[in-house]
Amino acid sequence: MQNIGLVSGAVQLIVSLVLGLVVAIVAFRSFTRMHRELDEMEALRENNVAMAIVLASMVIGTGLVVVQALGPAVSTMQTTLYNGITFLTGLAFVGMTLGFLLLAMFIAIVGIGVATKVFLWLTDEIDEMAEVKKNNIAVAITLASVIILMSMFLAQGSQTFLTSLVPYPAIESIQVMGK
Repeated sequence: MQNIGLVSGAVQLIVSLVLGLVVAIVAFRSFTRMHRELDEMEALRENNVAMAIVLASMVIGTGLVVVQALGPAVSTMQTTLYNGITFLTGLAFVGMTLGFLLLAMFIAIVGIGVATKVFLWLTDEIDEMAEVKKNNIAVAITLASVIILMSMFLAQGSQTFLTSLVPYPAIESIQVMGK
């Protein structure tokens, strides 16, 4: 029993380290693809703090959602370890874990992207992206707060959804003796 906790803890630590880096890169690149009208790298080179705030919120927001996938992934790993691991069950575990993490990243990026676009569309009095490009920090903080808020809502929903996909072992029926 204690070995299972040790193994799952070590695997979770390694996955977390790798996942953090992957999420940061994918979130950053996804934002640049969603907003092609901006040159984020040039803005960062020019010390555009507004752009840095918005990009940071995208990275943090995506991380908030994806980190929720670790719980279901660890539950799947522990279930696999308790049931005994073979090559095929190990392969199935790796596939499910990657699936959980990719699905969480997809939910985060698409959800944040759609929410941001809707927010930008609903606030037609101001062109937020043009203002961010001009280093308007007030607009960047507002936009960043929308991104983080959406991430917080998406995180809980994605965790509930992913937890429902964990293959828990069937509980045997219990028979009451004596009646």
